[in-house]
Amino acid sequence: LGKTPLYFQSENEIAHLERVYAQTNFMDTAYDSVRIDSLNTVSLPQRWGFLNLVPRATWRGTYYSKSNPAFGDGDEMRQIPGAGMEVSFQAAKVLSDRERWYGKGLRHKIEPYADYIYENSSVASEQLLQFDRVDELDDENKLQLGLRNVLQTKRDDRVSRFIDLDLYTYWLVDKNGGTNNFDSLFVDARMPLTARNMIDMEGEYDWYRGTIPYWNIRYSYKRDDITLGMEYLFTEASADTREMSLWTPRINLFPDGKYSFETYARYEDMRNDLEEVAFIAYANWCCMRYGLGYHFYDNDEHRIMFSIGLSAFPEARISSSF
Repeated sequence: LGKTPLYFQSENEIAHLERVYAQTNFMDTAYDSVRIDSLNTVSLPQRWGFLNLVPRATWRGTYYSKSNPAFGDGDEMRQIPGAGMEVSFQAAKVLSDRERWYGKGLRHKIEPYADYIYENSSVASEQLLQFDRVDELDDENKLQLGLRNVLQTKRDDRVSRFIDLDLYTYWLVDKNGGTNNFDSLFVDARMPLTARNMIDMEGEYDWYRGTIPYWNIRYSYKRDDITLGMEYLFTEASADTREMSLWTPRINLFPDGKYSFETYARYEDMRNDLEEVAFIAYANWCCMRYGLGYHFYDNDEHRIMFSIGLSAFPEARISSSF
């Protein structure tokens, strides 16, 4: 922020969201809403000796064009002011100078950290229509305790990450109706094993029940003009969702070219169900990326999808279908 030592970060999203259910489920009614979400953070990074300190203040505003019918009609505006402080330090050691299959040399960097989080929501989550994790946000008073491990090597005379692994949990200052002092153990890893092979992984281990409520792993192999990928997603059954074990293979041809082609499928192995098959063609022109694709869904639904997005940010797109 100008010449001050403060930093400002803002994340904003606008979407029209719809939640539908299978035709065999007669107990639930589909619903939709326009949602505008804005998360804003002001922070003051500083260093005291070997400690890194990052105090921050946050404000999140989320507008819904429709509210949960059980709590009234009309729109809804949720505000979540918050504050926090992250404390961390780093230590490093060279493990090897030899050249191996992953690169030349190996350096281990370890970063223990603690992050205090306080948030006060103006609207309880059960009063809102539920689409994703944004709608589940509620009051928070907790301390995140984590340990980040990074293995670095040299590839093409440049320092590269070989493994970036973050393990963390939360000490619940306010349990918000729960009984446990700590949350689950969470795993977040990014592993560029070689210049062509990448593994991303995130998951949750409930050490009170000895179960894995959530696990997601993605593998990709990139060579010249083709990228091959495979994703596996497992989620435990909850109050409003069933247990899921989902495989998604993906092929992307000429991903960096003027024209590119992508195909993928989604297969649910617990119910032996091929949920979706898609074929999409993209064209880059000027600073825009245009896409035209065909999707087939397991309930014998066919869709033609058209999308427009910024070529530098292909995930930010406007799309329509019929």
